[in-house]
Amino acid sequence: MRSFYLLIGVIVVLFGCKKDDGDLVVPAPVYSLSDLPTEYKPIQNGSAITGRLKSEIHIGQLSGEWRYNQQGNLLEGRRFRSGELMSADQYYYDATGLLRFIQHFESPCVYASTYLCSAPVKWSSYDEVDVDNANHILESRTFLNKSGQWELRSITNHVYDQNGRPTKLLRYSADRKLASTQEFTYDGEGNIIKMREINTNTTPDLADRTYQYTYDKALNPYIGTIHYVSPYFVSRNIQSSPGTTYEYTTKGYPARIHFNNVVTELTYY
Repeated sequence: MRSFYLLIGVIVVLFGCKKDDGDLVVPAPVYSLSDLPTEYKPIQNGSAITGRLKSEIHIGQLSGEWRYNQQGNLLEGRRFRSGELMSADQYYYDATGLLRFIQHFESPCVYASTYLCSAPVKWSSYDEVDVDNANHILESRTFLNKSGQWELRSITNHVYDQNGRPTKLLRYSADRKLASTQEFTYDGEGNIIKMREINTNTTPDLADRTYQYTYDKALNPYIGTIHYVSPYFVSRNIQSSPGTTYEYTTKGYPARIHFNNVVTELTYY
């Protein structure tokens, strides 16, 4: 549950318009699936939102980077392996700034048994989302590319508490039959300390499981860097685990993560 998920994600179609400071990318609003590009183009610039996560460097090599719009919302998240782009999520908003689509690009090298693999990323799936006025996802519908056709694969509904924190996920098959639920319990610091997962149509040992989590004092830099809901990406603090130590920035975020003599460095805007 603590693994770094391939892919984080984001964006909007760009028309290459920049402000004089060279920082701000002006996105084009989207209204339908036809507004999304069919080929991947990286977001080279974004708003320098002070304190937001910019890049992740694992064992001296770039492993992730993120771009944001002027409102602080994610435009794109990219994941790398051995210097090669493995996946990218681009987030698209409408004219009012509400999230509408999440486009997923992926390289076939993600599934390769060797790290010595190079291939361009291609559009593999997308999520069409319904959100509230705070851009909390209420429902996401995931479509996969099947022989050149987009096929609805699953539907996920999100439930929130009065503080806007996700407390329950309900996942359905394409025909809206309930497949699984996840319920989250928080501590007073805003960290998910327990997750209960209930799955239908599975073996008894997997039908009802509960996971528990503990946390370091470091603030979590991965909040807002992916739409995926999990304790790792939602909790206020970063998870702790045996053998992991942190060096901190002056603002309390991790600057370096040490695990089994391996160092991951994080940079910020």
